[in-house]
Amino acid sequence: TLQIFPAFQPFLVELEYAFASLFLSYMNQWGLLEAVTVSREAGTLLHRGAFVSWAETEEYYRELSCRLFALRTGEQQDRTQKILTMVNQYIEQHLAEDLSLDKLANHVYLHPTYLSRLYRQMTGTRLSDRIKDLRLKKAKELLAAPRLKIHEVSASVGFESAHYFTKVFKKELHMTPQEYRDHCCTEQS
Repeated sequence: TLQIFPAFQPFLVELEYAFASLFLSYMNQWGLLEAVTVSREAGTLLHRGAFVSWAETEEYYRELSCRLFALRTGEQQDRTQKILTMVNQYIEQHLAEDLSLDKLANHVYLHPTYLSRLYRQMTGTRLSDRIKDLRLKKAKELLAAPRLKIHEVSASVGFESAHYFTKVFKKELHMTPQEYRDHCCTEQS
């Protein structure tokens, strides 16, 4: 146990239990108690007088803090990745529908502004650009097989009008949808 003046003993006991209580409460709140208990780090919290010196106490709590931070960071990254996967899957499965930021945010239970910022931060791409890119990719596939008319392709990938579809398509690919279709047909023959 710590070598201290007897008058300070009650204060140190109180301090020891305060730290233990604080850390146990945090671990319980975030569901980390089991992960830390498995590694036997939590057991020391429950044993009074487990530390020989203040330096040892400080080192223990520093290491425990780092471990808890790493666990929470990993958990946050997993959650963020799940959200991004859900958003991307929803976009791919609903290309012809309204893919407004509000609708996507409601799908993953986030505020629209937060989802927009999170998506850009994690992917380096704006959500609207991702939607546009997927719509154009699907449009190119449909245009390569000329069974649908251009306005039908436009509607099937979620553009509000054939005129707007043509405008966006030409801006991104430097040719109209019809020119793209003609180009694909000449390559296939």
